[in-house]
Amino acid sequence: MRTIRWTARLFVIHVLFILLVAEGTYFQGLDLVFSLFYLVILWQAGKAISDEFEARPWLNLIIVGTAYQLPGYAMTVINLLYYNGKQGIAADFTYGFQLWHTPLLPFLSLHTFPLIGDFISYFVALFFLSPFYLLVMIAPFASRRSRASLAGKTG
Repeated sequence: MRTIRWTARLFVIHVLFILLVAEGTYFQGLDLVFSLFYLVILWQAGKAISDEFEARPWLNLIIVGTAYQLPGYAMTVINLLYYNGKQGIAADFTYGFQLWHTPLLPFLSLHTFPLIGDFISYFVALFFLSPFYLLVMIAPFASRRSRASLAGKTG
C-alpha cells in the first residue's frame, strides 16, 4: 500500500511540474529553476522512500520509480518502434513523449543537438530521461550506502 501511495504521489508531482515548467517558460530562466527544483524533490523523495522502507529500500525505490514513470517508458517503446520503422504511430505519441518529459526539457534546451537527416537527435536524449528520473531517486540511497561502507572500513 505504501508503494502505491508513493507512486501516486510522485505521479501527481510529475504532472504538476509539467504544468509548472510549461508556465515557467514565459519568464526567462524560471523554467530552469523549476526543473532544478523538480530534481531536488525527486532526490528528497528517494531519501524519504529509502527511510520509510527499511526492508529492501533499493527494491522499493526501483518499483516506485519505475511505476510512476510507466507512461514515459511506454512512450519510449512506442517511439522507438516508430523510429525503427516497425510501427506507424500518430504524431500524438511523439507530442505526448515530449510533454511527459517537460520537467527536464529546459536542461536539454541548453545543449545543441545536431540534425541527422530528418531525425532530430534530441529525441535520443528523451529516450534516456525516464531512467534518469529513477537514477536521481536511487542516488541518495546509493550515496548513503557508500558513506556507511566507508565509515565501517575506517572505523
